Amino acid sequence: MSPELEALIEFLTGSKTTAAAMPWWLLGADDVRVIRSWASETLPLSGQRSLIRALRRILRSAAPDQDDLDSRSSLRELVRSCRGRVLSRGLAPREARLLLGVCREASDRAAPLDAAILSVMLLAGLRRQEVVGLQIGDYDEEDGRLTVRSERRQLRSVLLVGECRNDLDAWLAQRGHFSGPLFTQFDRRGELIPAALKPSAVNRLLARRCEQAGGLRVTPRDLRARFLWQLKLAGRRNERPPCRYYQDENGQPAWTLASMPLV
Repeated sequence: MSPELEALIEFLTGSKTTAAAMPWWLLGADDVRVIRSWASETLPLSGQRSLIRALRRILRSAAPDQDDLDSRSSLRELVRSCRGRVLSRGLAPREARLLLGVCREASDRAAPLDAAILSVMLLAGLRRQEVVGLQIGDYDEEDGRLTVRSERRQLRSVLLVGECRNDLDAWLAQRGHFSGPLFTQFDRRGELIPAALKPSAVNRLLARRCEQAGGLRVTPRDLRARFLWQLKLAGRRNERPPCRYYQDENGQPAWTLASMPLV
């Protein structure tokens, strides 16, 4: 059994059971879409291809007489999504630590906000548009789970741990728990107002903190690239990031990926 298939089984069941003991025939289209998203985020390209080959063999043997098996159409989507791509490493770990350190050590009122935004982008892989679209209800403070809406209106869940969670909790202590956007604006007097940030505001805060960090040249794309690169490194070392497979409040399959520390 390949390491990728072992990681998938542990992701689906939370245990290290064998492939033969898995009820693969119960996988539906929604389940395989979750697997597709999980594989594209957590496995390198070679690992995705290995997983596709293993799943194809398993599904054929698990349901040889069902030509219209729902999961096969989704498996074709998984195959199509597994295409070559050049993965940038983004900024170096030293630069990432320097950027976060500038925010955490700053004394201005916007420092907790900037630290929280850069943390969820660097350590949890959120895109700029996803950050500004977050609402206070998307964050579950009890278990640190953040529900993220992508550009395609798809939902994913991120489990914030360690420094990433600490930065967001520090911002919430300043923000308060009133309803509205998770990340809000400051007016000209430095007072919080319940208005959502715009994507351009993320660019400006990043440019401001880069200047304070000694003139770094960093874009929002570089922050996500750093996160994806760390996932790739973890896959090479067989250090799989902690994931959780579960059913959401509507009974649909869903998954959670934990934030990653800088290495």
